[in-house]
Amino acid sequence: VVRMMRGRTQQWQVASSAPLTFANLEGEPTNGHISIHPMAPSQGVFERFIAGTSAVGVHWSTGMHVAAGGATQRVQYGFATGNLTMEAIVWRAETYSSADMCGGIASSRGYRAPGLQLSAIVQGLVPGARIFYRYGSQEDGWSEEAVFVAPYTPSAGGSGVAEPLTRIFAFGDLGQHSPDDSFQHCDCAASRRTIDGIGRLVKKDGLLPLPPAHLVLHIGDLSYAKGYAAEWDALSDQIEPLARGVPYMTAIGNHERDWPDSGSNVGHEDSGGECGVAYAARFPMPLPMPLAASLSTSARGAKEGAARVAQKNRPWYSFDQGLVHIAVLSSEHPAAEQVAWLQADLKAVNRNATPWIIVAQHRPMYVTGIDGSAFAWRKGEDYDVAAQMRQAYEAVLARWRVDLVLAGHHHSYQRTCPILNMTCAPQVAASRRTQRRETGSGAHLEYHGPVHVIVGMGGYANSPIMTPAAHQFVFTDSLHHGFSRISATRQNLTFEYLVPDVLGAHASITSKPREEGCTILDHFVMPVQRLH
Repeated sequence: VVRMMRGRTQQWQVASSAPLTFANLEGEPTNGHISIHPMAPSQGVFERFIAGTSAVGVHWSTGMHVAAGGATQRVQYGFATGNLTMEAIVWRAETYSSADMCGGIASSRGYRAPGLQLSAIVQGLVPGARIFYRYGSQEDGWSEEAVFVAPYTPSAGGSGVAEPLTRIFAFGDLGQHSPDDSFQHCDCAASRRTIDGIGRLVKKDGLLPLPPAHLVLHIGDLSYAKGYAAEWDALSDQIEPLARGVPYMTAIGNHERDWPDSGSNVGHEDSGGECGVAYAARFPMPLPMPLAASLSTSARGAKEGAARVAQKNRPWYSFDQGLVHIAVLSSEHPAAEQVAWLQADLKAVNRNATPWIIVAQHRPMYVTGIDGSAFAWRKGEDYDVAAQMRQAYEAVLARWRVDLVLAGHHHSYQRTCPILNMTCAPQVAASRRTQRRETGSGAHLEYHGPVHVIVGMGGYANSPIMTPAAHQFVFTDSLHHGFSRISATRQNLTFEYLVPDVLGAHASITSKPREEGCTILDHFVMPVQRLH
């Protein structure tokens, strides 16, 4: 039907056609992405994987008819294209309704049935093996074939597997953009440049095969759906070409979780009433280890129900990727339980296997340049939350010598010095640290705290830095969008801030190094700590 409209109420039908039908529309598998999973469900019990192997979670969406007795969808995979002889069955199938929301737009005009969110885990993989796969069923149709490389696991280091460079792409506050420039509730054109820029660099490194230790870390504020469910699908469509081949790990942000009287740490209406429900269903991440190990019931429904509740209410977790241990916190939940969990998690890290530790959460512990008058109703809130988080976590970060803390929320790039308790490392200590790394002398490196980096420049409108950067900040930028790239070896961790071109390189940054249509705007190298 074609209609002409005047305003919102007057309309005239101009023409119509015969009804159109679509094959497999209800059951078509869509919105695919993969993730790293350090735990696997086996006969109703979450178990650790066999040492020296790795596992990947495959997640996708389909229609509701599957739950009503339709064909069972699954993952088919193998070691060569077109030869997918192995299968992984669905272990998680869930949905949500408008009644599951906390209110607002999410429970009314913004709601759209999400279908079923499915997950299967491909496990027992040899690190570095190329895995070709697809998901769906004969009856409903199959996704296009994709390929990933089995993640490198630290325990494989002694089994003859060569240690690859560990490379991580990190950003926050992305949003999404329709390629036809159609109007939508949230439109972030820069978000597509960020995803496309990462995609070019991954292809340069060798998409076939992918580097074994690649990872994307999206640190909160994913789609900016804020109650409009269709924008979750738009985000999934945008990241799918990248996220089906590179593990896509996430943290919860205020625009996924916050809603008054719902248990969120800051009780604003930023989620549009979703209060973490849509996020938990669409981006299932690993569970906190003690909780995962406790899910020992043999009743599948009870296990899955517990897992869903756990991720919504405790969306913090950790995992290893190559030479890096990553702990993801929730800045949108109270810190008390997370502090105890983080202490236990970092205590268990084997720094010989994973010499680098990164902690990530959406809201920053250190931030500068906020113009409180521009947001009078939230004046000083981000500074207050940052201070609360420092008080809660900083002693734990120092105790276990965390190297890097990543955050988003402020839509800018900000990098601190190595810092503890608002105090930077003395320059003389920094020079000694460099000298010891280069000469190999000394049994220990002086530790003055992690470097904190805000990478909230993924795609949403930039947050201006209205006041001069505090002395703790080495580099700040609120004029560009982009992403960070982390490259870790056993000797050094290299951190880069890359800005994809818009219409060619920006005049102010043309003198900077460039790579695959991106400008490297900031760069620093951190030598590994010697703990023995």
